Amino acid sequence: MGKVFFLKGGAPNKPVIMFQYHPTRSGDVASQFLNGYQGIVQTDGYAGYNFLDIITGIIHVACWVHARRKFTDVVKALGRGKGIPGNAGTALKYISKLYKIEK
Repeated sequence: MGKVFFLKGGAPNKPVIMFQYHPTRSGDVASQFLNGYQGIVQTDGYAGYNFLDIITGIIHVACWVHARRKFTDVVKALGRGKGIPGNAGTALKYISKLYKIEK
């Protein structure tokens, strides 16, 4: 399974988006692509990108879709019953509010 890497940045009136496709998800590919980059990098939680956590100048952030999926799995495992159960349900409600803000 391949991976598309992309960067988005630039001035507000001159945005830049750069794409690179590679047939693997190798952290080495991401490391080369991001060499010298400073800013925010959003990934899907794949362990191959954990190296980003220790690079000065990079803020490594996760994707809410992937985080949400884990809470959804908990809710499915517990069963819905009368509403969404426990802390996982609370997390899903907060994530839903964030989605509305971002929209």
